[in-house]
Amino acid sequence: MPEQKISSNLKALLAALTFYIEQANLNEIQREILEKKLSKQKNTDIAWDINHKYNKTYTPNYISTIFC
Repeated sequence: MPEQKISSNLKALLAALTFYIEQANLNEIQREILEKKLSKQKNTDIAWDINHKYNKTYTPNYISTIFC
């Protein structure tokens, strides 16, 4: 029984997260940063990827604060 409650709670949390991501109107770069953050990539790796892909100069510190 407790496993069902956890599973049910997790589904509800994921649905809420999905809803708010859709409402946020993120641009392509922001969405990619969020996806990388959700997959627990390091800020230094995210900054390197984004900077090279989009010709940006984001620092790891900026990546760490962008979604606060």
